Amino acid sequence: TTRSNQPTEIFPNVLRQALAAVPARGGALYLLRDNPSQLEMQCSENIPPLPRIVEIDPGQFRTEPAEQAHSPMCETFLERLRAPSLLDRPNDLAVPLCCRGRVLGMLVFTDVDLDALTPEIQDMLLSIGQQVGVTIESLQNTEGLRRSSELLQTVFDGISDMLVLLDRDLRIRMVNQAHIRHFATRPDQGEETGCRSPGGCATCPFVKCGVEAVFRTRKPMVEEIPGRKGDIYLVHYYPILDETGEVSGIVRYAKDITAQKRVDQKIQQTEKLAAVGQLAAG
Repeated sequence: TTRSNQPTEIFPNVLRQALAAVPARGGALYLLRDNPSQLEMQCSENIPPLPRIVEIDPGQFRTEPAEQAHSPMCETFLERLRAPSLLDRPNDLAVPLCCRGRVLGMLVFTDVDLDALTPEIQDMLLSIGQQVGVTIESLQNTEGLRRSSELLQTVFDGISDMLVLLDRDLRIRMVNQAHIRHFATRPDQGEETGCRSPGGCATCPFVKCGVEAVFRTRKPMVEEIPGRKGDIYLVHYYPILDETGEVSGIVRYAKDITAQKRVDQKIQQTEKLAAVGQLAAG
């Protein structure tokens, strides 16, 4: 379970290893999906036709962690591991895949020699179910983190202005596509060097900034900053505080207001000319 992080590799290997130690003809591994009363087959080996999707009653193969902890080789082992709605033959066996009291799936064995199920094999089956359950939860958590990261990147990229996530050392951890297009900055350019490193400010698209003040005040800040190409940006800083109240990162949001500033300057110039004209006319 630790040689790979892909379920397509882990589950067949687990099933194959278990079948090598259990007096059974074949087996299959099922996982619980979105519907808590539905099982989906992930892999199988040497089994008679079994349904790929199974509607089951969770109470039919409910595990009892407290009982397992005190007596994993208890006499009710076979009864607890039955799943009547899935296994129609008396010599089939289902081992719950558990983690922290939750059943995440089943490991099914077909044509089991029940007389050969020694207490040691029963103990091993329960241990397999718990170990595979831990692996399943780890895979699910990893997948959840990956999806969360992709969702966060999608939100970043959906913002049309420049957005950057900086860590406490002011190294770039995430940028959106608008920032990449505007400043030609790749996401990995700022991972090793930050504003506080020698020459770090030279890589910043702004002439100067007040990001250090955010670390002192631990409050959001906004300022107008000139760019290195003569453009002007309205920059917002949003500090990310850790559990101790210290700044662990900063979200920097920059909007190009160069065109707006030029329009404002033209309006001001026009107003001045109008005022001079009124004065001359008077």
